[in-house]
Amino acid sequence: MLAVARTLGVTPAQAAAALGFAQLVPAAVGLALGGAVGVMLFNALSSSSQPTPAPTAQLLGLAVLTLVLTLALSAVPARLEARRPIAETLHAG
Repeated sequence: MLAVARTLGVTPAQAAAALGFAQLVPAAVGLALGGAVGVMLFNALSSSSQPTPAPTAQLLGLAVLTLVLTLALSAVPARLEARRPIAETLHAG
């Protein structure tokens, strides 16, 4: 797919950004669902009647860090792959 996009005029930076941001949507959905389910499980499985949850700032910081790492870990390899010449990529198959 990357080679086809490149032949249509997409720059390597645009291709890497698009592939990186495409991973943010499922990561954000996973964070929202996982956070809600995690809080419910924490409250359900807590041995005390008044469990002490983690600070909200800490949870938000981890969520932002997760999104940043998702973007970096998907965009960096795409950027490296996009630097290869298009002809080499198309002849590989």
